[in-house]
Amino acid sequence: MTHHQSKSSPPSRKNLEQWLGTQRHGDMLWAAIQRTASDLRRHKLRGSYDVAKRTAELLRNFVGGSRWPTAAVLMERIKELGRFLSRAQPIELTVGNIVRRVLFIVREAVRDAAGTGTDGGRSSLVRQSTLIPETCLDLGTCFVL
Repeated sequence: MTHHQSKSSPPSRKNLEQWLGTQRHGDMLWAAIQRTASDLRRHKLRGSYDVAKRTAELLRNFVGGSRWPTAAVLMERIKELGRFLSRAQPIELTVGNIVRRVLFIVREAVRDAAGTGTDGGRSSLVRQSTLIPETCLDLGTCFVL
């Protein structure tokens, strides 16, 4: 296993669906995820712009719709969702690009919150930022879909 591969097996549809079932508004979010995956499979989303926009909107709702105990948990869930969507249309690279960009933003938020000494409303991210290996904070070293 190389350092680019995930230690855990890829998430199944059932795992993602079960986890969302425990979240507030998870059923609505799961429906949106299913709709997006279906649109990707059926080529209803045409062009990189449409795919990027839908993926970003979905990730915004996914991240904002739940409370995250740690940054590591948040990033793992984002990667699971990205893998799920990427399997719907493996040829479409835009999904992975947007997911990696969001992961970069999360890592930057952790760095900023840890560097300022104040939690700035992100205490759960700051408290657990040590769970993220330093090598994984570099863009693209650990978070390959």
